[in-house]
Amino acid sequence: MRTIFRNATNRIVFTLRDDPAKMSDAAAVFRQGGRTVLVKGKDEITIRAKTDRNSLPFWEAGILLTPEESGRFDAHGLGFAQLVALRDSGVQDPGEIYEFDVCDTLAGRIPFDPAAGKTWKGERAEVGA
Repeated sequence: MRTIFRNATNRIVFTLRDDPAKMSDAAAVFRQGGRTVLVKGKDEITIRAKTDRNSLPFWEAGILLTPEESGRFDAHGLGFAQLVALRDSGVQDPGEIYEFDVCDTLAGRIPFDPAAGKTWKGERAEVGA
């Protein structure tokens, strides 16, 4: 199962087989527990053209969730994201549904002390620090 972490930056990726240039509008709808938690509009969706192993085209639609947005979800519950598109013909394409688990980050339970001057393995301390 896919996971998003509360209070962290998360990226959700949908696969599109139809050319998004043929879509007049789109939105990503995020739901949890029967309620709509977040809606991201077309201008917040990043499209990347790709080809599969058979050289057939597809597009990745990436949606970035900020720490504030991911914090709106309840921890330890299932969430659903759906990319809904409106075609130029006026027909709505319900799109793929992305199911994910929501987890808390550990940052609130781990004491970070910048004054301790710790460095990562292989990192050199700054001169004069």
